[in-house]
Amino acid sequence: MPGARRRARLTVYTTDVLIIGGGLAGCATACHLAASGVETTLVERGGLNRAASGTNAGSMHFQLRRHDQISPARGQLIRGGLAEWRSIGEEFGPAIGMRMDGGLMVAETPDELTRLHAKIKTERELGLTSEVLQGRELADLAPALATDLAGATFCPEEGLVNPLLATGAFASAARGHGADIRTGCEVSAVDVIDSGGFIVHTRTGPLRASRVVNAAGAWAGQIARLAGVPIPLTGGVQMVSATARQPPVLTQLVQHVARALTLKQTMDGTFLVGGGWSGAVPRGGPRPSWESLAGNAFLACRVVPGLRAATLLRSWTGTIAMTPDRLPVAGESARLPGWFSLVAPRGAAGYTVTPYLARLLASDLANGGDGGSAMPSVFSPDRWSADG
Repeated sequence: MPGARRRARLTVYTTDVLIIGGGLAGCATACHLAASGVETTLVERGGLNRAASGTNAGSMHFQLRRHDQISPARGQLIRGGLAEWRSIGEEFGPAIGMRMDGGLMVAETPDELTRLHAKIKTERELGLTSEVLQGRELADLAPALATDLAGATFCPEEGLVNPLLATGAFASAARGHGADIRTGCEVSAVDVIDSGGFIVHTRTGPLRASRVVNAAGAWAGQIARLAGVPIPLTGGVQMVSATARQPPVLTQLVQHVARALTLKQTMDGTFLVGGGWSGAVPRGGPRPSWESLAGNAFLACRVVPGLRAATLLRSWTGTIAMTPDRLPVAGESARLPGWFSLVAPRGAAGYTVTPYLARLLASDLANGGDGGSAMPSVFSPDRWSADG
């Protein structure tokens, strides 16, 4: 494990908590910490919100695809995420383009419709008020959907947000509470001080922190290795496409129970199409995949036939974190006290649950461990250490 001795004599800027990463996770954590009176500094290697937090489609989705795959931890994420977004709506609401008009999870076949019916009981136990709609009921609620769909579950608690605005709102609030947010500040090394704390070396100079939060998203694995506490994170490429403005025909978030799709119409009329189709990674970095683009567009037009006449304006990619068990990495490492992680990966409704996890982590940091941790232990960054 790196030691502090080789640079310990440098004069460094000091802070209580240093957050690495300027996406939604880092900025939301900084906001809650600073509001609690904790001295907080955030560093980001580029600009805020440039990776997964700013390149996703802004879906707030809580519905299940499989009712038999819900665990207590995932149930807590759904309940907590729902409550957190309600709170965010009250605080930021229109300023972040947030709209809670409900979500639809569609089914094309009788077997898929059976899956929708099977998950309703579990969702209601989690606090969602989902119901299955078919035929005229579905057509009355969402006339833009294909008329030959087998049905859909409607969940009033779902919605959408503008991801280009949400992180900035948290960052602005964090600054208002006294947080120091620094961009263009790439981390190059981490020294662990024997007596406690860290010296984090950046492009603009070293910073000394009593505690560190690794919220670097798909790059969190690299940051963790600098501190000597590796975690098995990998990066994937998500893809989102946007159409030209269309007349307003769809207010709900749309998903598919068995296929990769998220679809929504923003307040300016643009349709955003995503849902887990992967981009390509050729030389020069990630870019949209034509094969994925064609499949994503075909499925979107299958569900909303009117999109066949829409012009596709652009597609973009973002690098997202992935974990082997598709669960968040969140909490303090027992292997390195004072070192915290906060990464919500693909497969865990990452964008939807991140603000809730940020509040839990900030609560643990502000309380200094008094009364135990609010973070579920199943998300511990140490959970793979026993496997070597």
